[in-house]
Amino acid sequence: MSRPFRLAFLTSHPIQYQAPLFRALAGSLEIDLTVLFCSEDGVREYEDSGFGRPIRWDTPLLEGYHHVFLKNLNPSKRGGTLLRYVNPGVGRLLREHRFDALIVHGWAHFTNWLAFITASRLGVPILLRGESNGLREPGGIKGAVKRCVLGWLFRRTAGFLAIGSLNREFYRRYDVADLMRACLDLGTQGAISDEQQET
Repeated sequence: MSRPFRLAFLTSHPIQYQAPLFRALAGSLEIDLTVLFCSEDGVREYEDSGFGRPIRWDTPLLEGYHHVFLKNLNPSKRGGTLLRYVNPGVGRLLREHRFDALIVHGWAHFTNWLAFITASRLGVPILLRGESNGLREPGGIKGAVKRCVLGWLFRRTAGFLAIGSLNREFYRRYDVADLMRACLDLGTQGAISDEQQET
């Protein structure tokens, strides 16, 4: 009998709509899942900028799957979105475990990019799951820089895990149509709408 497919999933923190997806993946005999969290936010009360108030979920977020909390060197989360999660341990963990593939949720944080670079150097396929819908893209120099940076990343991505039609169309605008054959539509796995956006 062949060994299970060793899959790592990097995300910011335990989130209520992601937990069912993690449990479903972990429930497959063909997948050996390890979820890598950049923060413990979610399992304890924390200030959520999106909701504008302290949040503490009353549903189990960590049951039914293997997970690891990476040490965040910026616990105050100062320095803007990019530096909110600085978890250099992700590089060591990826090198030690040599996963068969890595799913990264988003590209807004330093740790995401450290994972992209490490996985690329190790030859580990990267699957990308984001929430961008393309409805409010920046213009001017900021928009040009974003298109250049994301274009570089998307060309090095093995596949995209679209969460809906607008998200799927966002990726297609970056000329990755040939990679969409690897796209898995996870829209039914969680309560994520096309209106949500990653900036």
